[in-house]
Amino acid sequence: MKKAIIISVLISIIISACTEDNKTDSQIQRFINPPIDNIKIPFTEHIINAEKGDTTFYKTGSFVIFSPNSFIDENGVIIKGDVKVLFREFNNPIDFYLSGIPMNYDSLGVEYNFESMGMVEITATQNGKALQVNKESQPVVNLASRINNGADNYYFLDTINEKWIYKNKTEITDILNDITDSSLSEITDIPNDITDSSLSFSNNNQELIKPRKKTDRPSFDITIEPGSVPELLAYDNLFFEITEYEENYKPEYGNILWENVIVEKGERKGTYKVTFEKGTKKVTFETWPVLSDTEYDKAIADYDSKKIESDRKRDSINTVIEQKRIEQKRIELELERKKIEEYYEVIKARRDSIYLVRKRKTEIQNFVYSKFNIDRFGIWNCDDPILQQGTRMIADFYSDDNEKLELTEFSVAYFDFNGIVKESKMITYLKEQKMKVIAVNDNSFYYSSYDDFNNYLIDTKNNRIKIQLKKNNIPKNYNDLCDIVEK
Repeated sequence: MKKAIIISVLISIIISACTEDNKTDSQIQRFINPPIDNIKIPFTEHIINAEKGDTTFYKTGSFVIFSPNSFIDENGVIIKGDVKVLFREFNNPIDFYLSGIPMNYDSLGVEYNFESMGMVEITATQNGKALQVNKESQPVVNLASRINNGADNYYFLDTINEKWIYKNKTEITDILNDITDSSLSEITDIPNDITDSSLSFSNNNQELIKPRKKTDRPSFDITIEPGSVPELLAYDNLFFEITEYEENYKPEYGNILWENVIVEKGERKGTYKVTFEKGTKKVTFETWPVLSDTEYDKAIADYDSKKIESDRKRDSINTVIEQKRIEQKRIELELERKKIEEYYEVIKARRDSIYLVRKRKTEIQNFVYSKFNIDRFGIWNCDDPILQQGTRMIADFYSDDNEKLELTEFSVAYFDFNGIVKESKMITYLKEQKMKVIAVNDNSFYYSSYDDFNNYLIDTKNNRIKIQLKKNNIPKNYNDLCDIVEK
């Protein structure tokens, strides 16, 4: 059963392009206020190829998987080339204290504190410009912790509205059992074949009509409007002969003085439909264009000469069309090849991350991991909100020489539950818990020891506790601070 305690999760500051544009540094500083300016948890820097992705590992045991194309700019354009990623994490109450982030969480008007398994800050830039997360390819954080208190929620710090935003549940996992080849099963949409697309190339070379000799079937000659039937302009003294398939022709139609005639290609190859019109009367016949004996011999010789040239021109055009078709197909195949390469890059990146995790088995086997996706860069924590428990008491502070101290603000670190809470006048006392007070006041650093809380004078009648603090110079660096606090 989880023990209830006031716990804070602290994570560092992030000013992302998508959330911080309208807020000044001084406004954010009032919200996130580190107690010691010269001591900051350092970032670790990695350079990542944005298109290929990478898995970044940290000395804490944590690692982050960046799939290919995880980064976009402010306009949603996928980033190419190298990206600088900065990462840092906060793992214990000292880290939390140095962060200066308010760690209360409000839900429906009820204020909670966090019970923590860890917290991170991630930023990404290219050429000095802040980048955003591609929602279709979100980085996966695997946050290492040596404790497992069951804190399986994760939150994003909204520095504009000055509050934590609940995102989802984390996966708390033994990473060596979780990272397996089955992690690749989600990649299933690699194309199995390449399909043709329709190509709109055509040969517009004008078809030649081979002359036909006039027979004894009914025929008539008409004057064709220039340009209306271009393939027939090459022939003089042309007749239109009723085809053997036409059943609607009647000889008496030849006695009518028609007002209009229309010539157009017929449905049968080599035929033409000739339509005669007069008023509302209209008749259409299927015909062959034909020539008399004398005109035919001249026309066939001319046809044979032009046919050779037409065939040469047609072959030349068809060659160009085929070259265009081949080039179009080459472009399509190249696009498909790149698409397939992108899929295999995803698989390769995932396999590489699996290999690297397994390679570090001795380093990570003692950790419990909180695994979660991030949909933006910034401050994230893995916690559970809990209501404050214990006895609330007025805190009276004294120095080693029993001088009364007036502290307007102090922090209480709860090491058994990996958290810290900022206080002003009162303290939540948890008997037999590993806890201590940390404070900066008048350019001095004050702290208590773990054991002191078992010996402090408690006035149960007036609900007060007398807390004696040790005094020191403000530490110069992180290691000095840890050395002092651990005394």
